[in-house]
Amino acid sequence: MSVSGASNLGADVTSSSSQTYSGAVDISADVTLAGSTINFGSTVNDTGTTTATDHVLTITGALDLDG
Repeated sequence: MSVSGASNLGADVTSSSSQTYSGAVDISADVTLAGSTINFGSTVNDTGTTTATDHVLTITGALDLDG
C-alpha cells in the first residue's frame, strides 16, 4: 500500500504487505500500523497539543524511517 502526499492517520491500518507513506503524516489518535514493512518518507507528527492529548503510534513489522 502506498500513500503519496500528506496524510492524517486516525485509525489502525493493517495490511499483509508493506505500507509506504511518502508525504508528511499527522497522527490524530492512538494508531497501530501493521504490515511487513512500514516506511515513512517524510515527517511524522502528533496533532496533540498537550501531554494529555499526545497520541501513541505502534508499529507491528519492520520500520524504515527515511524522513
